[in-house]
Amino acid sequence: MNAMARIDPAVIEAAVDAGASPWRVIWEEVLPLSKSGMALGSIFVVALVMGDFFVVKIMSGGQSASVVLAMSNEIGLLQYPPAAASAVVLMIIVMEMVAAILRLVDVQKELTGQAGATAMQQQRAGTRPWTFYALAAGFTLFVVFLYGPMFAIYLLSFQGPNGGLTFPMHGVSLQWFTALFAQQRTGDVAGAFLRSLALALLVLVLTVVMAVMAGLAFRRRFVGATLVFYLAIASLVMPGLLVGLGIGLMCQLLSLQPAWYMSAMGAQLTWTLPFGLLIMFAVFSRFNRFYEEAARDLGASSWQTLRHVVLPILLSGIIGVALFGFTLSYDEFARTLLTVGPQNTLPLEIWAMTTNVTSPALYALGTLTTAVSFVVITLALSSMALIQRRRARRLLDAETGA
Repeated sequence: MNAMARIDPAVIEAAVDAGASPWRVIWEEVLPLSKSGMALGSIFVVALVMGDFFVVKIMSGGQSASVVLAMSNEIGLLQYPPAAASAVVLMIIVMEMVAAILRLVDVQKELTGQAGATAMQQQRAGTRPWTFYALAAGFTLFVVFLYGPMFAIYLLSFQGPNGGLTFPMHGVSLQWFTALFAQQRTGDVAGAFLRSLALALLVLVLTVVMAVMAGLAFRRRFVGATLVFYLAIASLVMPGLLVGLGIGLMCQLLSLQPAWYMSAMGAQLTWTLPFGLLIMFAVFSRFNRFYEEAARDLGASSWQTLRHVVLPILLSGIIGVALFGFTLSYDEFARTLLTVGPQNTLPLEIWAMTTNVTSPALYALGTLTTAVSFVVITLALSSMALIQRRRARRLLDAETGA
């Protein structure tokens, strides 16, 4: 979206006025101008798919449907050397794929904003082409596929006292939500939720601070910048289960007791920081350096420029980094499994419930955790909207005063 937001609508309008068909406009104008965004988006997809563990383990039907799942089976059999060797081979393959993708775009150029940035403009009113409706229909099917199973879980969480794990519904009640807090029946759900919330907030703060600092550093070329970037991507594509195993073994060698606020936090930062860095790439690519130059010309110091000019302008993007840091930490499983210590976080508690809870209480927990996620997302989006509204009001006031 960031890449497409930078496309000047006048370019597309000129192609349409020249007689180009919608598909030709997409093929010859939109796709080439969105190349950088597609490259970075492909990195996200490769990292998520190649390193996924939890979803594949649940949906694979007991088969080793991925390399990561096969490695988890080797770890379960205490075959650590083969698992580590598989992880190294997988990382090399993925890094080669990432390198091939990055050949399509100069990341440093995109980061410094030298590729240019055009604010999204309002398109002229008129009849939409048929391609708009075709893409809208495809997006609607995607939304139904994504949220349809979730709505089924939400409904089943309100089963009556005699209800089971499947349809049909046998009455409606809140009994299974109440059962979540009965520790002898479903486990320490309240404690796990509080630990996950505290851990997610810690990871959020550290991710925002370190991602912003890294984004500021990468705006200028420095010795080893490419190596640092690839190391960040390497931690992103490294299977989370192996990261957790390595951190757990390190704690054992150092005679440290794994804990959610120490080893688990470090493991999750290897997952959230690369995402935060990539997001800051997109944020800084749209930042106009002339604002900084104007502040310095008015006598502002470097710290004043950062505090009163740079950070306020980037605040919406920083909130996005914070949202990523919180949500990725809140539901992280693979990296937390071997590093959390004796006290479970909420994803691990849910995993334990799948083996010993055979009631809709499991669905009720899923409904509650999803509600918390939506509350966080709503707060983040509301903050972004408020920031944009204040900027528009200040701009209007400035124009009125002039």
